[in-house]
Amino acid sequence: MDTAIANFTTALEMNSVMADYFNYRGLALRSKGEYKKSFADVNQALKISRKFVEANFNRRMVYDIYEHILYLSRQIRGWHQ
Repeated sequence: MDTAIANFTTALEMNSVMADYFNYRGLALRSKGEYKKSFADVNQALKISRKFVEANFNRRMVYDIYEHILYLSRQIRGWHQ
């Protein structure tokens, strides 16, 4: 995944208005567990192309996963108190 992230980052340095590049880098970041960065990238894809259905779907997926992780973290902390 690091190679994919680096490749999309390079592509974005050359052309920062390609929603696809932000979306796909966001997917790669999501697969590494970097949810905040992933969310930022898919949001940027949607700023560039508001009707980008795949980016909208991916943003929802990242949000749901991140929220679930936060919920589980709170639950675990509660069990240890």
